[in-house]
Amino acid sequence: MGSSTSVYEDLALPGELSFVRGHGGLDFVEIENELGRSSIALQGAHVMGFQACGKQPLLWLSKAVRYAPGKSIRGGIPVCWPWFGPHPTEPNAPAHGVARTARWAPVETLSLPDGGTRLVLTLPRPAGRPTPTDALDVRLTIEVGQDLTLELETFNRGEEAYRLTQALHSYFLVGDVRQVEVRGFDQCTYIDKVNGGALVQTGPVTISSEVDRIYIGCPDEYSIFDPLLDRTISISSKGSNSAVIWNPWEEKAERLGDMGESGHLNMVCVESTNAASDGIDLSQGARHCLSARYSYTA
Repeated sequence: MGSSTSVYEDLALPGELSFVRGHGGLDFVEIENELGRSSIALQGAHVMGFQACGKQPLLWLSKAVRYAPGKSIRGGIPVCWPWFGPHPTEPNAPAHGVARTARWAPVETLSLPDGGTRLVLTLPRPAGRPTPTDALDVRLTIEVGQDLTLELETFNRGEEAYRLTQALHSYFLVGDVRQVEVRGFDQCTYIDKVNGGALVQTGPVTISSEVDRIYIGCPDEYSIFDPLLDRTISISSKGSNSAVIWNPWEEKAERLGDMGESGHLNMVCVESTNAASDGIDLSQGARHCLSARYSYTA
């Protein structure tokens, strides 16, 4: 991807995990072991891609992605934290929180006994004027092996409770989203952010137009059946009772400007979240962990 960077060389794992300077002058972590490989941008602690050995890539990354400091990256798994969507009281605050465009710092790397690799990242506290999120400590643990696992852990060391909403905003690669079935949400209530209202899902979720839904009280296991790529992607989530399914479709994709030509047809977001009524009231001294494990057939 680019030249090696020596800033974190003490955390490198020779032949397994390296730190490189890449597109847009951003720093990346490159992991490749006997089970799989992944690329992670330190900006946003953003998993750009993952591929298990002998399998197709799991994640979708826009062909029109823009790499620049402070610019969110379209695709992969953005981290939305410590709020999801617009800030509840500050209209000028960045959508989906501060984490996805901030620079995270690696604090631990480890070769795992099963052949996988662990990377732990933290978000340093911002300098300057205090903000309510200064009292929150957050760390993201990424494990790359035959499967991909993310654990987003938040600790409130402040004196006041904090209403936490968040998401692992995963973009999955699909052959043709119009043929895909998202399974596991039958009879779940969802908030329809496109057409309005609260509805109940019947059968699998299919996509033939813009979809933006928050599923409430959903199970912790769901999947994406993709007949064109001949695979099923399984998501196992913990610390979450909600999930978001999103595809912007053609008109909104054009307005976004970084989806790439017909990019919406080859992706679907199925996100493990704490959103809407599933927000977490994180009291003083409390800790919460949102995790997701992604596995898939060949």
